[in-house]
Amino acid sequence: MEGTSLAERSWGWMLDHAVLPAGDLVFGQRMISRLRFLQSAQWWAADRLHAERDRLLQSVIDTAYREVPFYRELM
Repeated sequence: MEGTSLAERSWGWMLDHAVLPAGDLVFGQRMISRLRFLQSAQWWAADRLHAERDRLLQSVIDTAYREVPFYRELM
């Protein structure tokens, strides 16, 4: 990693292998899986990004329709 100091690389390693996994265990989060998803998604083609965006948006709309009477009446 050219241009990256040892301290920066060490902190990145500590986050990936100690801090975030510990936080996942202690707080019941899924930061590591989210991080891995974002690390892979940054390289997706535009059409795949748009498809994922549309899928997630549809999920939000479905949840709003199912859970919130205002939106159910609106639709």
